[in-house]
Amino acid sequence: MADRPETGRSLSVPRATMRRMTTGATRGGPLGAPPAPGALVGREEELAGLRTDLDAARAGRAAAVLLAGDAGIGKSRLVAALAAEAVAAGGRVAVGRCLDAGDAALPYLPFSEVLAALPGDAGTVRPALRGLLPGPAGDPAPAGWDVGRLQVFDAVAGALREAAATDPLVVVLEDLHWADRSSRELLSYLLARLGSQRLLVLATYRTDDLHRRHPLRATLAELVRLPAVRRAVLSPLPDDAVLELVRDRSAGPGGTDEATLRRIAARSEGNAFYAEELVAAGSDGLPGGLADLLLTRLDRLSTPAREVLRVASLAERRIPHDLLRDAAELSPGELDAGLREAVSHHVLVPVPGDRGEAYAFRHALLRKAVHDNLLPGERVRLHGRLAGLLADREDEPGVAAELARHAMAAHDLPRALAASVRAAREADRRHGPGPRGARAGALAGRRRPRACRGDRGERADP
Repeated sequence: MADRPETGRSLSVPRATMRRMTTGATRGGPLGAPPAPGALVGREEELAGLRTDLDAARAGRAAAVLLAGDAGIGKSRLVAALAAEAVAAGGRVAVGRCLDAGDAALPYLPFSEVLAALPGDAGTVRPALRGLLPGPAGDPAPAGWDVGRLQVFDAVAGALREAAATDPLVVVLEDLHWADRSSRELLSYLLARLGSQRLLVLATYRTDDLHRRHPLRATLAELVRLPAVRRAVLSPLPDDAVLELVRDRSAGPGGTDEATLRRIAARSEGNAFYAEELVAAGSDGLPGGLADLLLTRLDRLSTPAREVLRVASLAERRIPHDLLRDAAELSPGELDAGLREAVSHHVLVPVPGDRGEAYAFRHALLRKAVHDNLLPGERVRLHGRLAGLLADREDEPGVAAELARHAMAAHDLPRALAASVRAAREADRRHGPGPRGARAGALAGRRRPRACRGDRGERADP
């Protein structure tokens, strides 16, 4: 995200643009509250913590919570649950959302939405806010509107303080990872001055979007040092909570069978949004819409990083560094840069491997999306490249089974059959002739019948 100087008149958003972007944000719930959430599952402890913060705000001890977590983990649903409780108890909720506008920065957009959701006419009482508030389409900013940043900051703080004077006010700032520099600086100004206001600020952001050079990182480092600010990180839902969630979402006529629901719960890896999308698709396969959403994260990566991910997607669980290095066919500098980028953008994670350093996708569904996005010929060619590399290491423990899988996917049936036989024998030697060894041998050689039949059309990778 590029940051450019924003001073004087450039602080304002064109009023016609602001009107289009904020009108929808203030409908539906009281004062722009988020829509009522579905059943909140598995977040009782986190919701209890937010209730404590809300109680403190009601008592005149302002607070702010920076709610972090991966995309789809349930941040907005948790915030919506607390907002509904706040409104039911007579409080006010004002919501502002940041947008991914690329290089076209929209200064103060989330705060413009918040101000538009407050009662009264803040622009009349505080002229410094006139350029931030939406007006009729085409209505220009007031003539001579050219105020300093401190005046704008102070006017926003005054408007929030006034709105919270009679009833507790919850300000929700969604998707802070997309906030422009002016919005980040205004947020820092406001949170540094929290005191006796009846105000609770909830700001959400995606941890998986914060690469090492993301501009929000420096802001967060300063904010968490403030006495009235705390950070709460949402972890993936536990297994029993995910299963409860998918059962709840599939309830009703034509619901999904229990076995499929359990597979969906396992594949979601604790991500509520992924689980709901899989339930909506009615299977544990990867819906096209979810695949597109996952792949969107990779559009901004460099060519070396995308090449690293294409190769890594062929490994079911993890890929050793040396195998990835040889299969990617990148120069040492390109490989290092691609790996660093993939790791810093939270797509790959370093993991221990049987043969030294290895890498794995942060989420299995992301690996599946990258793998399925390969062209058929590209997939066969890359599997063949990996099979050729593994053939030179087939004496190493565990390599035969991987070689069989890649050779089968590359349509190299003789090599796949020979490797399957070696993998079965290795399993017998390792585990013995008992039930465990028999099962391991069956798994290692599970593709042998297909190879013998010459079933070339079946994909090996699930």
